[in-house]
Amino acid sequence: MAKKLGYDKAYLGKLIIKNTNHSFNYLRNYYRIHNSCQLLQFTDYSIEKISIKTGYSSPNHYERCFRQLMKTTPTKYRLNKEYN
Repeated sequence: MAKKLGYDKAYLGKLIIKNTNHSFNYLRNYYRIHNSCQLLQFTDYSIEKISIKTGYSSPNHYERCFRQLMKTTPTKYRLNKEYN
């Protein structure tokens, strides 16, 4: 992303933190997890397919990131009728 915008990676990282109070990695995971919540709610895709569609390298990594941000597993989230 930095290359496309013509910035040094370290400088862009500092700009992102300065303007959002979050790192690029946190924001990327936040976006991916919230996108996956939509897929969990409105599709019957498997957890593995959702992990791939949202850019994670493995279903295990996806589930760890999901649990860290959402405080529940993707499967439990999907089963929850209220969808936070």
